[in-house]
Amino acid sequence: MNNLHGTYSIKKDADIVRYELIGTFNENITQDFIDEFKSLILGYNSRPFKLMNVQIQLEGATPAAFELVNQLNEWLNTQNMIAKAIVNNSEVLAKMHRFFIPAREAQNIQYFSREEDALAWLTSQN
Repeated sequence: MNNLHGTYSIKKDADIVRYELIGTFNENITQDFIDEFKSLILGYNSRPFKLMNVQIQLEGATPAAFELVNQLNEWLNTQNMIAKAIVNNSEVLAKMHRFFIPAREAQNIQYFSREEDALAWLTSQN
């Protein structure tokens, strides 16, 4: 999905959902992403799944976008999510996640700088 404020892609491969966020996210593009993302997750019909969030080109998000993302993570905590890998080269964004998305604290989550390492870790999670 393209927008002036950011772009995203979501792909499903077996039990792993890979989503990439590029640019800066405001409330509108974040809500578009959440709607598409939730629809895909609901398609698992309560079966276990894993997430790979690629943020190499993510520049940031507005406070309203972070609030929506925290609500999404609260919802994810009620789903059958096994693990989440975040691929990110920015310690600043990682710190922002910890501050603005407290719902992620309940998750089996790891940060990586390379997709290959994230995929290997996700594959090992049961």
